[in-house]
Amino acid sequence: MIRLLRAELLKLRTTRLLLWLGLLIVALVALVVSLNAAQDTAFDLAQAGPQRDLFSISAASAVIAVILGIVSSAGEYAHKTAAQTFLVTPVRERVVVAKVLAAMVAGVALAAFAEAAAFGLAALWIVGKSAPFLLATHDILLLALGTLAAGALAGAIGAGFGAVVRRQTAAIVVALVWLALHAASKARIANQIQEDYAFKEVVSQSFEGYKKEFAALEQQVSPESPFGTLCTSVVEIIATTPSRVYDKHASDPTPMSTVAEAQYCPAIS
Repeated sequence: MIRLLRAELLKLRTTRLLLWLGLLIVALVALVVSLNAAQDTAFDLAQAGPQRDLFSISAASAVIAVILGIVSSAGEYAHKTAAQTFLVTPVRERVVVAKVLAAMVAGVALAAFAEAAAFGLAALWIVGKSAPFLLATHDILLLALGTLAAGALAGAIGAGFGAVVRRQTAAIVVALVWLALHAASKARIANQIQEDYAFKEVVSQSFEGYKKEFAALEQQVSPESPFGTLCTSVVEIIATTPSRVYDKHASDPTPMSTVAEAQYCPAIS
């Protein structure tokens, strides 16, 4: 198994695929980090959240790791080299395992490369806007470790999917379409939760004004009075958890469930 793993890693190192994907990551990270940082003011970048958002762009390397895993497996069939590989190692399960492990190692390498690029570019923007440097924190370390783990997992998924589909182009298209639909679905839910929080904030701010108006009209408040009804409604609105939006989407979707949800998902109340 060690020799198989070394052989698969040698294939990845001696082809231009890893180089081009690395350049793609640098270009993607540079573009997104620059666009986001250019829109932030010095006051915004002085906070930990926006700086963390800039560094989290490195998580896009997981998508590139999926593509790398697919090409490493399905590319054998596209370039007619699978027969030679299986002649050397007749046990196909061992070959697939070696490809998955090699894709995991490559995924970690791509994630680390993306993290270095994102960290360096974010640091340049932070220093350029004279904001305090807040990237050397425990939260950033956890985010970096999570990105590395995501790169390894994405590479393994891509290699396994490519070994099943065996058609390089079809596998990449299916993977990218599913990722796009899944990301759009999660973004839609996140926007609905954000709107729910904004609505609660407006209700909370307006309640003080309502309270003063009704207090001037009534000396005693009873549950049946207009002020009592208002209090009950406000408390119910504030107490309703926005996470209920996720309750209808609790299970992790498969590609088919993501497509079905995007087409037939009812409006969330």
